[in-house]
Amino acid sequence: MSIFSLRASALLLLLAAVFLPVTAHAADLYAQPPFTKAELTKFIDDLPRFRDWLRANKETAHPDLMPDDKPGFVYSAKAAAHAESLGWQAERFFCVMGRAAAAVAWIERGPAVKTAPPRDMPKVAPEEMEAVQENLTDLLRAASGK
Repeated sequence: MSIFSLRASALLLLLAAVFLPVTAHAADLYAQPPFTKAELTKFIDDLPRFRDWLRANKETAHPDLMPDDKPGFVYSAKAAAHAESLGWQAERFFCVMGRAAAAVAWIERGPAVKTAPPRDMPKVAPEEMEAVQENLTDLLRAASGK
């Protein structure tokens, strides 16, 4: 496993645990426009603080399959409030998080993910994929805390 795979795994693990959720439905979350490079840069800057807050408060946030069988995201009201305290609309923050994690998975796993993506994986726009590729090292560093 490459160093990028380990760091990408750290980002995905950050999103993997389960807790008493408030669910953002796919229609509300991923129906948003693609994130911009500026949003990804802000997300990368805010992710270490958000990750540390999750750990300190025993909270999690992660992609999930919604009841309508579409990708969505699960997070608590406290996690939403913390994202808002960082200057985000909560749904936008978790949309960027989910799509950025999906882009990392696509980069890490290659064509296999593109041909048979997990059902909870959102679609990633070409401009989002490009932004993640350009900022991959910083994104993985922010996700891993290194």
